Amino acid sequence: MDLRRLRYFVTILETGSFSQAAERLHVVQSALSAQIQKLEDSLGTRLFVRDAHGVQPTPSGRKLLGHARRILDMVAAAEHDLRQDAESPRGIVRIGIPSSISRMMTVPLLQAVEQAHPDVTLHVVEAMTDELETLLKQNRLEMAILFTIGETGSPHLIDTLRDEPLYLVSPADGPASPAQAIPFPELARMDLVLPTLRHRVRQMLSREAEQRGLALRIKHELDSMAQTVQLIAAGNGSSVMIVSSFIEEWLAGRVQATPVSDLRTAARVVLATSHGASHSAVAGIRDLVVATSTRLARDGTWPGHPGSSPSRPA
Repeated sequence: MDLRRLRYFVTILETGSFSQAAERLHVVQSALSAQIQKLEDSLGTRLFVRDAHGVQPTPSGRKLLGHARRILDMVAAAEHDLRQDAESPRGIVRIGIPSSISRMMTVPLLQAVEQAHPDVTLHVVEAMTDELETLLKQNRLEMAILFTIGETGSPHLIDTLRDEPLYLVSPADGPASPAQAIPFPELARMDLVLPTLRHRVRQMLSREAEQRGLALRIKHELDSMAQTVQLIAAGNGSSVMIVSSFIEEWLAGRVQATPVSDLRTAARVVLATSHGASHSAVAGIRDLVVATSTRLARDGTWPGHPGSSPSRPA
């Protein structure tokens, strides 16, 4: 049943005449009459009679009037709800964040969501990038922050958040690190504590070493970034990490960090959003993730350039 014809039908009965209804609806009377004729033909019954008092509904017309008003009211309510969603996103958004980046992003993002979109519930899943990509493919996440290596194709909508430098992280009381940067080949001369190949940083280091014909000297393999930083702060070994993995210890002066230079492979942090995640809350959170990442880099909380240091509390 055509909604436009139902609106025409109700307006005719509300005004009591075809001419007044045409004026209210901003259509010519002949077009209005033609649409009502089509409505009557489709229903197989007459809906109006004309008398000295104007247009009156037939018994069928009175039945249709009640149905038409309920239908139009439901359509208006649906449009109102959808407009409210567009104006004020609401619902649950599932986002994945790698463990190495979660220390940096999760709390600021939750605070931003609470302020900007109080009707949105953020469901944060912390896991490694490979696992988050699987959850995205399975539609168990609407979006995920991912650590990527090089130029990789993706079936998802991608926002590049930042290029991510790597740092050699060493004990604070150990030998002083180079003042500016350490070339990648120098890492092959060191005993390192690295994560297993489940981690993107390790995958990147292994790819670099293979391209250069080098072999990394791995003293220990440890998947937990938090425990690795604790080990280094206690004076045991060095590792290669992204800054979000060790920033608290760096700020506290418990470790020293030097950017790794001469990398052939680009490392990036991106936001991947499923193309199937279309409700307004997802768009709102996507914008907030990009804005939060930009703000943290701008104010120095999440340094994004080799050699830069995180902002220290005043």
